[in-house]
Amino acid sequence: MDSTFSGQYDPNPVSPEVTIRRSKIEMHLDVLKTISRGIEKPTRIMFSANSSWLALNNSLASLESNGLINKNMNEGRVRYSVTEKGFEVLKSYRNFRENLDL
Repeated sequence: MDSTFSGQYDPNPVSPEVTIRRSKIEMHLDVLKTISRGIEKPTRIMFSANSSWLALNNSLASLESNGLINKNMNEGRVRYSVTEKGFEVLKSYRNFRENLDL
């Protein structure tokens, strides 16, 4: 047993900087950027976008329904790719960030 354990419960075991959550749009953009880099397998997308499986599936469904990504089947496996509209969204996002010096 760890001899440094004080026996008291710490409600904030991590610093506040670590616990900042991303918005849905940030999650969607992270997934879209990941796929645009050529990462097309769902599990790889999840790890690269630092997402949970549930959040990833919600993002993928939203991006697909908005025409930003395509869902493809390759030898019985799901693969994702960014559509032209998706690339336009990423370009607009980059321009937005540049104009605001973010």
